[in-house]
Amino acid sequence: MPEKVSSFWRGLFGVVKTHGGILSGEGFKVKKGRTGTYEITFDKEFAQIPGVTCTIYGDSWKSYQMSISVVDIQDYYFVCETSTPDSLADSAFSFIAVG
Repeated sequence: MPEKVSSFWRGLFGVVKTHGGILSGEGFKVKKGRTGTYEITFDKEFAQIPGVTCTIYGDSWKSYQMSISVVDIQDYYFVCETSTPDSLADSAFSFIAVG
């Protein structure tokens, strides 16, 4: 018999400005680190490490050459880095965290 899937899921979303300010969302704080590095800390930790998805946000002419990677995830925070093909670079982005 298959395992039961929990019917309780917690989700969180946000849009973060280039300089680390919050454009949209709540329940988290942003710490802007070195160039292209952002630490998102959840106000309430997840029961387990959440799944986090990020995407670059901004004008298409600027954002086509940008990428974002999630480089660390814990139950209470994640760290992502934004970059051009050549080096880390600051960029706005959106994210969802589900767990």
